[in-house]
Amino acid sequence: MVSVGATAERLAVVEPHERAVECSLASASDRPAWDAFVRASADATGYHLWAWQEVFQAGLGHRCHYLLARRGTVVTGVLPLVEVRSALFGRALSSLPYVNY
Repeated sequence: MVSVGATAERLAVVEPHERAVECSLASASDRPAWDAFVRASADATGYHLWAWQEVFQAGLGHRCHYLLARRGTVVTGVLPLVEVRSALFGRALSSLPYVNY
């Protein structure tokens, strides 16, 4: 983030930690970066690994929308979302449905 009073010289050099975070849908090519981030995160569990997307899609028939946050090329966050459809409750996005931890 750059302050309103920033000079032209300051705008030319933006440190990596000051870049905006960009979020996008993750694709299969993001799997290595996704799993590396999860394995390095103290707050993550095994359920956050990419392989669980395959369980939700192939095993349970749900669509997955995995979001990846990056600052430049560095992954700064992941959000696994699973689209759960129910005749009783309709459609909902849930992060890691059916898992308890």
